[in-house]
Amino acid sequence: MKTRKGTGKIFYRVEYQGRLSEYKIIEFKNDKPVYKITQLTDIRNDVYKLIPEENRNSIGTSNFGLELIIEDKGFFKSIDDAKKKSLERFNKEVNPNGMYKVARYFDDVWEAYESKELSKTDAKSLARELNQKPRHYVSYGIIPVS
Repeated sequence: MKTRKGTGKIFYRVEYQGRLSEYKIIEFKNDKPVYKITQLTDIRNDVYKLIPEENRNSIGTSNFGLELIIEDKGFFKSIDDAKKKSLERFNKEVNPNGMYKVARYFDDVWEAYESKELSKTDAKSLARELNQKPRHYVSYGIIPVS
């Protein structure tokens, strides 16, 4: 079986909250690459860490076109650039040691802040308490402010 040029090529994707995944082309089907996706970061409990290579597992496959990777600013060819962007995005979006405000959303659109600046734990607690009161189309979440 002849291996097509491009098989084995790797791209890295920085996703929501700085999650970093590896996309490796494992084969081509109907001229579209099939990627094996492997998660490279563990961000549980608001802690950012890379998963050691021996503990990484494939989380699935995908077959979107290469043109998506070329156009998407979340994809990187260099692991070092991807790691840097991943940690930067984690610190901005997860903001483990920052201050937060509870935000009120109406039909998933931000409406107003419901609190002053709070620690992440306190903000999550207040948002959870406010979400327990049944209201149509209204929900509460937390937003980092520093």
